Amino acid sequence: MLLTNGNAQVVDTTILRQFNNYLLNNLQEKIYVHTDKESYVAGEMIWFKISTVEAYTNRSINVSSIAYVELLDGKNKVVLQAKISLEKGKGNGHLYLPLAISSGNFLLRTYTNWMKNFDVNYFFHKELTIYNTIKADATDITSRSIAAPAIQFFPEGGNLVAGLTSRIAFKAVDQTGKPLQFNGAVINGKNDTLLRFGPQQFGLGSFYFKPQENEKYSVYIRPQVGKPFYTTLPTVFARGVVMNVKTQGDSLLKLAIQNSLEQSQKLSLFVHSGQRVILSRSISTAEALQGVNIPIGLLGDGITHLTLFDADLQPLCERLFFKKPSSLLEVAVNADRKVFSTRDQINLLINHTQRGQPIAADFSISVYQTNAAELNDDIATNLWLTSELKGKIDYPSWFLKNASSEATDILMLTHGWRRFNWKDVFEKTTWNFSFQPETQMQIISAQLLTPSQQPHSAKQLAYLTIPRKNYGFYTAPFKNNGVVDCYIPKFYGNQKIIWQTDPRVDSLQGIQIKSPYSNQFANLQRQPFRSDEHVPDLLNRSVAMQVHNAFHANQLKRETTASIDSTVFYHHTDKSYRLDDYVRFQKMEEVLREYVFEVSIAKRNKNYYLSAFDSGNRKFMEPSPLILVDGLPLFDEGNTLMTINPKTIKTLNIVTSSYAYGLNKFEGILSFQTYNGNLEGISVAKHALQLDYEGLQANRTFYAPMYDGDVSKSSRLPDFRSTLFWSANNETGNDGNAALSFFSGDLDGNYMVVVQALSPNGGAGSGYTSFKVSKKD
Repeated sequence: MLLTNGNAQVVDTTILRQFNNYLLNNLQEKIYVHTDKESYVAGEMIWFKISTVEAYTNRSINVSSIAYVELLDGKNKVVLQAKISLEKGKGNGHLYLPLAISSGNFLLRTYTNWMKNFDVNYFFHKELTIYNTIKADATDITSRSIAAPAIQFFPEGGNLVAGLTSRIAFKAVDQTGKPLQFNGAVINGKNDTLLRFGPQQFGLGSFYFKPQENEKYSVYIRPQVGKPFYTTLPTVFARGVVMNVKTQGDSLLKLAIQNSLEQSQKLSLFVHSGQRVILSRSISTAEALQGVNIPIGLLGDGITHLTLFDADLQPLCERLFFKKPSSLLEVAVNADRKVFSTRDQINLLINHTQRGQPIAADFSISVYQTNAAELNDDIATNLWLTSELKGKIDYPSWFLKNASSEATDILMLTHGWRRFNWKDVFEKTTWNFSFQPETQMQIISAQLLTPSQQPHSAKQLAYLTIPRKNYGFYTAPFKNNGVVDCYIPKFYGNQKIIWQTDPRVDSLQGIQIKSPYSNQFANLQRQPFRSDEHVPDLLNRSVAMQVHNAFHANQLKRETTASIDSTVFYHHTDKSYRLDDYVRFQKMEEVLREYVFEVSIAKRNKNYYLSAFDSGNRKFMEPSPLILVDGLPLFDEGNTLMTINPKTIKTLNIVTSSYAYGLNKFEGILSFQTYNGNLEGISVAKHALQLDYEGLQANRTFYAPMYDGDVSKSSRLPDFRSTLFWSANNETGNDGNAALSFFSGDLDGNYMVVVQALSPNGGAGSGYTSFKVSKKD
């Protein structure tokens, strides 16, 4: 059966309907992070650019406004963390590597709050090598563990079935995790060699095999280096279905189905490229025997999933096929010369084209000193391949750009994966996500606790205060599991925050902060750390780093101050008092009685009861108003306020009407503010949780001196930048061109230029060039 544009109609609507419903309710983000280089020495800065895209189309997406960046050691212990602001799906930041960090291979991972609802393997992961030439005992313990060589077998479609010929792909690695070169053989129970096989490229390969029922098989592996070993094939099932996919030239995909189940059983074939459905139809017994031919032109770029279902909509076989994307960006990077002097101006021209036409695209650029090309990662390979496949891929760029269709097909067989579970597609009708997207505001979460420190379910409110001159006051209800999520405007740097519950409701309960960072970790294979590589170069680089940090500390620490939302939650003040404009009384009661006529004070049984005047209804309201000091609520009717020294108070703002805020209704608001907004002289309740909370990372500008005058050029301050230039946010014009200029420093040697680009339509590409810097005679 040949599927063409004319007969590509949908026959089986059940799978299609469920699939589309799942996609509609399960938006998925994908992240790529460009770092200024791949290896660092302790004391250097990691500069990075974050790009967020829709997972299936690779188009830029503007959903999450915050990304979480972490550096993990070999035991998945967090070494560094940062929260990065995203604007229109893009952001940039930095991580300073402390001098105390150990040498080793580390993992940089990045994700959004929304991505925590899905498999942790969907997070962005990138290995970075860090060397510490200062610490004598600097070693990465986990990197020293030596495993045995291993080989994995992957039957096409999923299973081996007795009496049916299957294509079996394999992946072999040595004890360091690198591709294993070997000779192998499949042996039966009589010790007869049935077939011999070996890898084609990077430890990958495949062979065809027809297993027999009740027969035992072993596999003999003889590495080119090392000891031989035996292993086994996957389990052989007595009955089942085998699916085989082959290409015929460059135009046709031939799908063959072998079935040893009941011949009358209905089968359904579902083919999709990301969100785009190619085929959803029933397959008759005759069609299964004949096979299905699908024109490759109908498939979308990248990975296509082909899934075969039984009559109960249980997946029997699944296969991935890769079509090289036609929308890749071509990125050309050219320097005006190949050799430059120290402190010399360097001019670069960047050009972007797509399908031969110029295109405007966003790009980041890094220029760094290197003696070996560090080209293990690029944006196109990550978005189209590594983020969509399971496990570590050796030389992924080669598969995207240079590999034959057969080599890429073996990669699909050995790294098959999908971004969803078919069980969720067919069984779920509603989705309740634990983590909400931070679309415009950041979320600070806490857990309500009983005195025994165990989570407690209660329907009451939490109150969050960020004390400062432009204070923040927020309130939100606890969910049934005792968790509360507060949505607040973004703030930068370290801030004191105070969580409280109303002790008048339950004075015994406390609050525990919940970390916004994920506590789940992907089980990823790490490369072993080689501490003996490039030692002389590393020592020189470390010395240069220390000198550069010492002489340019102020420039390296320069941050851009971000504006803070100064709007108070009640928006409008009916009456304001600047206390310095009045007589400074010794007691707060005197202040309120003498000239704050919008507040009534009553005293019963030695307790104070304040009421705010309702200017609309011309009467005092009951119960007492919300009383705030620098945004901190005082949970009584006035007793605590009367203990405050009025000379610490700068202003009093009053709302003289009922005010609804979230689930609260306040009968007026009295907002007192101290001179510095730091709760001067105010005692915070014992049940409250006070802590310093790290907000978003402040922007820091990469320091690159401009030697465009005789004075600066002759400066005696050393310029030992190993990363010569870094710029995260750049764009080419509609003509596809952009020009950049910067200056070399005092370090001679070879320099690599790396550009990572992404266009609005999802086109991704990378460009490279290199040049040399020589010392002046």
